[in-house]
Amino acid sequence: MSAYPGRLTPRAARQWLAIAQCRLRRARKDIDELNVFPVPDGDTGSNLYQTFTAASHAALLAPTGMVASAQEMAAAALLSARGNSGMILAQILRGVAEVTAAEPDANTRGLSTSAVAAALDRARRHARSCLGDPVEGTMLTVIDAAADGALAAVQDDGDLAATSTAAHAAARVALACTRSQLPALTDAGIVDAGGAGLVILLEALEDVLSGATLLPAGAARPMPLDGRHARFALDRHLPEVHGYEVMYQLSHLLTSDQNRLRDALTRHGDSVVVAAGPDAVRVHLHCEDPEEALNIASRFATPTQVTITALTGPGHGASPQRGQRQDRQDPATRYVALITGRRLSAALAEHAIPAVHTAQQLHDLLTAPELAGTGSPTVDTLLVIHHPDSRQIISLAQGSSSGQGGTVAIIETTSVTRALAALAVHDPASPMQDACTAMEAAAASCISARLRRTPAGDVALSIAGWTATTYDDLSLAAADMLSGLCAEDHELATIVTGNGPTARNLTAELSDLFAQYRPHLDVVCYPGDLDDDEVEVGFE
Repeated sequence: MSAYPGRLTPRAARQWLAIAQCRLRRARKDIDELNVFPVPDGDTGSNLYQTFTAASHAALLAPTGMVASAQEMAAAALLSARGNSGMILAQILRGVAEVTAAEPDANTRGLSTSAVAAALDRARRHARSCLGDPVEGTMLTVIDAAADGALAAVQDDGDLAATSTAAHAAARVALACTRSQLPALTDAGIVDAGGAGLVILLEALEDVLSGATLLPAGAARPMPLDGRHARFALDRHLPEVHGYEVMYQLSHLLTSDQNRLRDALTRHGDSVVVAAGPDAVRVHLHCEDPEEALNIASRFATPTQVTITALTGPGHGASPQRGQRQDRQDPATRYVALITGRRLSAALAEHAIPAVHTAQQLHDLLTAPELAGTGSPTVDTLLVIHHPDSRQIISLAQGSSSGQGGTVAIIETTSVTRALAALAVHDPASPMQDACTAMEAAAASCISARLRRTPAGDVALSIAGWTATTYDDLSLAAADMLSGLCAEDHELATIVTGNGPTARNLTAELSDLFAQYRPHLDVVCYPGDLDDDEVEVGFE
């Protein structure tokens, strides 16, 4: 029986975000090795994962309702899009957001079956229209098939589960066919990398809506051709890659100007994507002359958020070189603070990280006399927030300044372990904008879950704020959590405990189980401000 026969509810949408993010992480290396088109630079899986992770993180942080969540998701995907595939994914999510905003009662009841099909249809139209030279045998072919499958199911009076199954099945068939649609894929004997990522997202949606699994554990179906075959093909068939990937942002661009810009860039390079959002346009292209690509953009608006990456193939061992324009020199002094509960604040004191847990303490920190005596011309303050009163704290921070011309940057997280992950990658020597980007990416990439001991003695496992399932035994919950959330490249498990013997016992047992099941994982424990019967686990 379908778990959600009638509507894609807000709860189901949150489940899909969590499961899809986990499955993309687990598959990203295999998808990277399928990446032969448009250039064999071996990063499509990583680009899709990073883009979707930023979108998922923003959706979960949205203050109210499914409409706001969908809009934040689409906006974050566009601003954080990586590569050609990430840009197309952002436009797909834009289509979902637009249909969600038009759906009556979306905030309380979610999307109807026909709206889900309409969202896929709108998504494929945006995905195709943003490209300078649409090519079949790519993500476009797969999203087209998914939309057609969903619309046909609705016409046949299928329920929501049947519609998602039809979309996934059609996309999977289309993905298999990409092998014969593009010469590069035919020569390598593999399917399209971006299309494979889309199939994983649709598979996760089907599993949530059909009730096949409420955990992202090993229910994921294998791709038609795995990464081991792809790597063999890449090493044997692919030429060396030259040129640059150029990405930038433009504000206040009319639709007519977007079309003119797309035409001009298509004459200059290839893999051109001009993707529109509510407040900005993001541009992606591959070319030999990055400066000319920026000059073309300057005819329409001033490019910002410029990133120029040297393209390198997966078989050549070189790392991409990223460059970013900076509008001002970074200040010599930066203060970093974690806004969290009392017990974790005390635990972090030994690491010399200022941690506050009230709005008054934050005000005292931002106006502290010692900031004025640093001798630096400007003092920047970077705040990482996970706090019940985050709205009040953010308002206070936005209205404050260091008093020396600096900026206050805010990274809001959906869990304690994500806040700790952000702090762990902070580099005081890096420019402020780069530091924020790295910390936001680390927070979003941290996969977190909570375990709670129920009054009956069972263990409930919760992911992204929704209860997935209940287990009779902690070892079973830990095994499912590790198989579903902990990828092969995860190296650290952070456990934040509640204040009480039940939470401490859960932490000790979990540490032992992690050592037994995944001995390569480093396990770090912190006392937190959770309930006595609860612990939070984050994997990085």
